[in-house]
Amino acid sequence: MKGKPKTEAHRRHLKETWEKADEKTRYARFMPVVTKFCKIKSASNPIENRTKSALRKLKIRYRSQKVFFKYIVDIYLPDYHVVLECDGSGHDTAKGKKRDVERDAFLSQEYGLLVLHLKARDIMADVDGLLGRVLVKNPLVSDKNWRLALED
Repeated sequence: MKGKPKTEAHRRHLKETWEKADEKTRYARFMPVVTKFCKIKSASNPIENRTKSALRKLKIRYRSQKVFFKYIVDIYLPDYHVVLECDGSGHDTAKGKKRDVERDAFLSQEYGLLVLHLKARDIMADVDGLLGRVLVKNPLVSDKNWRLALED
C-alpha cells in the first residue's frame, strides 16, 4: 500500500481488505504506512515533547508513538501498563471524543491498559504537577519506584 487512497473506491477496497485480513496479514501489510505516519507525527508535537521531557526527568521509562494493533498511542508506560494521551483541540469535537472512547475501550479490553487523557493546556501550564496529580494519586496506577522520585 503506497500513500493515501486516491478515490472513494480505493478507500473502500482498503477498508474491506483490512476487515477481511487476519492480524498477522494486517500487520505485514499496513505497518510500513503506520510506521511512516508515526515518524511524521512524532517529529512535530511540542505537547508530547514536553510530557516526554518531564517523564525523563522523573526517570520513568516510556515508549513514544507505540502501536497497539490499529491504534497509535502518544506515550506508553510499559512498567505500569498505562497510556498517556496528550489531547489537543481535535479531541474536544464529538468525532474526536467518539474515537477516544472506542480506542480506550479496545486498549482496555484487549491489552489491559489504563488510558489517561492529559489536556494540552494543562500540560503547557504545569506538566510536572499534572503528572504528579494524575499518576501518583490515581489508585489504578501501581505504586512502583517512581512515586519515590516524585516525592524527592
